[in-house]
Amino acid sequence: MTRRRTRKFWTDADLWRLIAWHPSMSNAAIGRKLHRTTTSINAASGILGLEKSREYLSTIPIKTGMVEAGRAYRYPKGHVPANKGLKGVCAEGCKATQFKKGHQRNIKFDIGSLRLNADGYVDMKIREAPGAKAWRPFHSILWEDAHGPLPAGHCIRFGDGDRLNLDLDNFILITRKKNMLLNSVHNLPQPLVATIQLLGALKRKLNRRTRDEEQNTRPA
Repeated sequence: MTRRRTRKFWTDADLWRLIAWHPSMSNAAIGRKLHRTTTSINAASGILGLEKSREYLSTIPIKTGMVEAGRAYRYPKGHVPANKGLKGVCAEGCKATQFKKGHQRNIKFDIGSLRLNADGYVDMKIREAPGAKAWRPFHSILWEDAHGPLPAGHCIRFGDGDRLNLDLDNFILITRKKNMLLNSVHNLPQPLVATIQLLGALKRKLNRRTRDEEQNTRPA
């Protein structure tokens, strides 16, 4: 009996590590650190649009023999691709399963996933529950991990006004009454909103691809 391989989905932490390591480290080395295959690292870095740094590329020796051997298999200058000018064509059999125009798909978030809520705060999913009950402010979780439960009637405020600066040194414990007075005066900035939203979308795309691959490799 063939044992089915369990797919490993991408987490926010793994994506940040991949982004940080990719410019100066080989994909094989990154795979070993993240306990993933080099193929998985190649696919994820391609979707994220990551590139190696010039410094790293300069350390890779060029094998002249391989370069010359590949010349015979390159397209000649002026070659016209066979599919130039053609739009994607779908076989009739797959049209019944395509999403219709205007269809909205439900996105499944795993416990531990991060999201940016409508108020500009980062939330973490902590349980399987309907709506907002499944989520909690990530800055509150980080503060309680370091200091214990929040005192009654208190909340966390960001020292520099940036709700996406999740450094513990940026958290200030104040009363909710004082926080309400401060909020009536100041508008807090959101400089990294687009970045976090894009990273979340890319992570979901990677995990959808992983799920699709898992379904395609299941024995009939």
